[in-house]
Amino acid sequence: MLLVAQTGFVAALLLAVIAVSHSARGQGRRQDDRLVIFAANLGFVHLFSAMAALSSYGLWPRLMWIAAGLTPVTASAFLRSLVGSADRGAVQTGRFPAALFALVTVVLSLTPWLVEGGLIPTLLGGLLLGLHTYLIDMIRKAAQVADSPISQARLRLLWAGAGLCMGLTALDLATGRQLIGLATISQVLYTGLLSASLLRERLLDLQDLIARGLIFGLLVLILTALYGVLVFPFYQEGETFLFATLVCSAILLLLINPMTRSIENLIMRLMLADTQVLTEACYTARDRIRRSVQAREMMDSVVVALMENGTVTRVAIYLTGPMGLSFNLKASGGPSPQATLEVRDFPEFYSQLRGDQASLSRSGIQRQLSRRAEWIGPINAETDPEIAHLKALEEGLTKAGADLLLPVSSQGQVLGLLSVGDDRRPEGFTRTEAAALSALAGRLGIGISNTQHMEQLRFRDRLAALGEMSAGLAHEIRNPLGSIQGAVQMLEDELPLDDEQQELFEIITKEIRHLSSVVQGFLDYSRPLKVQPEPVLPAEFLAACAQVLAGTPVIEVSQSVETAWIDRDRILQVLRNLVNNAREADPEREPTISCHDSSLGTVIEVIDQGPGIPDEQRAKLFTPFFTTKDRGTGLGLAICQQITKAHGGRLDLLANPGGGTIARITLPKPRDGQGAGASLESPSKESPST
Repeated sequence: MLLVAQTGFVAALLLAVIAVSHSARGQGRRQDDRLVIFAANLGFVHLFSAMAALSSYGLWPRLMWIAAGLTPVTASAFLRSLVGSADRGAVQTGRFPAALFALVTVVLSLTPWLVEGGLIPTLLGGLLLGLHTYLIDMIRKAAQVADSPISQARLRLLWAGAGLCMGLTALDLATGRQLIGLATISQVLYTGLLSASLLRERLLDLQDLIARGLIFGLLVLILTALYGVLVFPFYQEGETFLFATLVCSAILLLLINPMTRSIENLIMRLMLADTQVLTEACYTARDRIRRSVQAREMMDSVVVALMENGTVTRVAIYLTGPMGLSFNLKASGGPSPQATLEVRDFPEFYSQLRGDQASLSRSGIQRQLSRRAEWIGPINAETDPEIAHLKALEEGLTKAGADLLLPVSSQGQVLGLLSVGDDRRPEGFTRTEAAALSALAGRLGIGISNTQHMEQLRFRDRLAALGEMSAGLAHEIRNPLGSIQGAVQMLEDELPLDDEQQELFEIITKEIRHLSSVVQGFLDYSRPLKVQPEPVLPAEFLAACAQVLAGTPVIEVSQSVETAWIDRDRILQVLRNLVNNAREADPEREPTISCHDSSLGTVIEVIDQGPGIPDEQRAKLFTPFFTTKDRGTGLGLAICQQITKAHGGRLDLLANPGGGTIARITLPKPRDGQGAGASLESPSKESPST
């Protein structure tokens, strides 16, 4: 009787903890409230049972039977709210038998028949088990007609747990409570399972929780058994018992780690086999990345590791395109997703990825959509900005063919995307799987970053060697060009030339000048650039530039613009090149030169309304010797960029929303302690131009 009382008190305490915890953590739904009532009802049954085992006072058995008689009523109410509309009519049929049984139990508890024992308590106990079995069968019927696979799986899990609990209870009663409280323990564990099923929206998380609970329970049972076997023979021998306890503790400490790993692997293989396989595949892919030295080899190894053995059904790896305006497909397995993901098509999608650098889960987004729509109602959901944002994220996942999309990043910079999908998983991936895939994406990002860095170093070494060779070659070309030009001019002056010969000499002279310009531009680009910045007033500087630049460009300067810190002649050189480009793009209209302040510094923009720059050319504009002009050197924009970088600023070529191009120069603000009122002179007309 003492064991029954102890078990009852512990069960009552645990059920009270479950009820209070669920009341605090629940979402205030009807099923949450009814679960709290059911847990409290079951707790009172065990509390009064424990008191009846310890006391001969007849009140406690009566209270126990009253509480037990109410359990079908509270269980039926909870089940009706749990299954929702699925087979609700069938579940409703349990209300009348449960209410009738509760009434009969309360009436009989007022008589001496239940307290004195005999046939009536046995019959009443059998009816109680039968009524609970009938209610449990309602869960099975509801699972058969549930509207989604996830709901079906959840209800089947709860039905299996309830059936096991009822079987242990019946076996315990049939054996005269000789199973050391297994029935009571199973009831408490099942109530905890019900609470977890309501608090955890994903069945995968619930399965993971059950697996962890089984691991803990098995370890406790095994350790208890080992202690019993090793220590029990010495329990009456004082010093020997203490020595045996110390020896057994040392043995168990040595066994605990391998035993824990073995049990974890066993439970994971039995309950979470897919999780185990996917996690091992991620470890395999990470090892292959470490052994690879090329980005392509790394990406292929990730795809092969995840696709082999049917771990997932879709894998895709994207890398950022030129200027970070798109993601381009580089490796894939399974059905091929969209080859290019443009940032402009899904701005919310990429803003979330680049801002939080966290994974996006389709199932998580769908749950947020469902909760949001349920909270604000179907009418407001049509115009709700949060729902529109979530739908845009879901659409981006669809384009990428992803159930789980992870940024491939390194040092805070997103280098690409890892898209993983599995048509066999309606709930997506478990937390353990998502963590393993996230670690894999991080390792891939580090590997790709390292390979890109190595390629940049090799490219710089090649450029440095080529630059040294080309600079010497340019010097060797410039001197003979000067001699050729001088000789041509002497011949032109001394020889009598007809019109055709004169035209040929002009062609020679023109080509020599063009070649000299290319050589000079290359020498300017290859030699170290030094700037001598000083504080200037942008309004006065641009007004003076307008006098030097051909034509009449429109000058617009914000009144709030502050002093800029620039090298006048160098920035004039940049403006001359940009203005000439703008006039060539739109010969009929003068470009606009505007100036304003921003958080990054002083911004000078040269704006035209020409045809704009094609996307395929935009990434190459600052590459030396790349030009779209018939007589261009391909060094003008490269030198302009070099000058702005020497100022600590940047040069960007942007699409003008009204048509054309915006060439934006961003220059840093003056350093602290430097003047803002320097006098300005007109720039020299002989300033170099590119």
